[in-house]
Amino acid sequence: MKIFKLLFFSLLHTYFFAQNDLNFIDNNINSALEKSQIENKLIFIDFYTTWCAPCKRMDKEVFTDYTIQTFFNENFINLKINAETELGKKISPKYEVEAFPTFVFIDSEEKMIYKIVGYQKIDELLNHAKKAISEFEKGESIEIWEQKYLSNKRNKDFLKKYIEKLNSLNKEVLEPFNDYYKLLSQEELVDKQNISFFIKNPYLHKDLNKFRFLITKYHEINNEQSSYYFPGSFHDTLYESLLSYFNQIVESKDETQLNKFEELLTVFPKEKEAKPWFELNDFSYWKAKYYLNTNNIIDYLNTIKSYEKDLLNIDIQELKLLDSLNLDRTNKYIQNSTFFKSQENKDQIIKMNNDFLKNHLSNNFYAELIEIAKNIIYYDDNKDQIRYAISLLKKAREIKTLAFNLYLEAIGEYKLNNIKKAKQTIELAKKKAGEPNLLKLIDDTSIIIYKKLPFQNIQKI
Repeated sequence: MKIFKLLFFSLLHTYFFAQNDLNFIDNNINSALEKSQIENKLIFIDFYTTWCAPCKRMDKEVFTDYTIQTFFNENFINLKINAETELGKKISPKYEVEAFPTFVFIDSEEKMIYKIVGYQKIDELLNHAKKAISEFEKGESIEIWEQKYLSNKRNKDFLKKYIEKLNSLNKEVLEPFNDYYKLLSQEELVDKQNISFFIKNPYLHKDLNKFRFLITKYHEINNEQSSYYFPGSFHDTLYESLLSYFNQIVESKDETQLNKFEELLTVFPKEKEAKPWFELNDFSYWKAKYYLNTNNIIDYLNTIKSYEKDLLNIDIQELKLLDSLNLDRTNKYIQNSTFFKSQENKDQIIKMNNDFLKNHLSNNFYAELIEIAKNIIYYDDNKDQIRYAISLLKKAREIKTLAFNLYLEAIGEYKLNNIKKAKQTIELAKKKAGEPNLLKLIDDTSIIIYKKLPFQNIQKI
């Protein structure tokens, strides 16, 4: 009898816990499509790789949640596809899967209804899933929208909805955004709803005259009593527009476009409170960045000389103070619950501010100092330039001291033939290193320094 009871409860336990699993079909698109047709459900595809850390976090932290399991089992046919398998390589391009994890909702005809990229929290994934169902129920595929777009390029209301549809699929919105932007009058350009719309779609650089107009209006908008304008975010949007244009220039490798970029830079607001202010004061910063990203190391090293003094003269204490002010201002902004309650897009606002908190001025400046120093030490044999790179690393140490900083400093000293100093610094780097791969890199470099092997043996990262 006892054995029977134990067996009964064991089976009962197994039954209930089995119901709580998120039922994934593994790497079989045909099986998922067949079930989708029979049950009239969307297919939820999780594109993952075996090396993807956020993918593993999704499995551990999100797909184990009871609410997620229940909702997804009831509403979707769930499919996992390893993007590095033969099936994954065949299907990923169809849905423009370029990062992991990527989550795609498709119908039984393999048409994409909705798409999400990156790690999602439980509530975020649930909200996206509900939006996917809503889009599916509307019954209009992206192909239908694309056909409508051809005859509605001068319809502002349609263009705005079309851009939102493309955003839901993580698709390129630049062309319809430009169509929409061109149709706006100057009064409409600074309308509250359009400012909010621009924050989500930072492609303002395409029309230089309108970009200038928005810049001139920036201070006026910034001084508005209503927080609805999100002044800090509007500045970030203008900056994102600038960055978007710069990335296009890099991709096209069209150096002549840098002249227009410089013109945009001259009209950009340069308040020190607005991140990242130090990047906006010198066109040579961007020119150097262009050369680095297009693998023109010689021109990169020559260009950074034109603003290296500015980097060394920046007051770190002032930078930290600005960082503190930004943090304080943003904290107050997040805590303004009355403001959040009055907005429809509360979750997005909170996310926007949380992202801002993770990106302080000093962190950004620290990364730039390290990047510049690294490239000089790796590629330049001029001793004065190497000494300058070491001075940048010491400047970075005023903000924080990390193992990678010390590792680069040790290599610099080694290239200057300061062997004793190089040994001391590499030992400090070992003590600071916690991450196994970095520690191995430092250990390997330490052997080269102690054995006085040629610099060419040092691994560049």
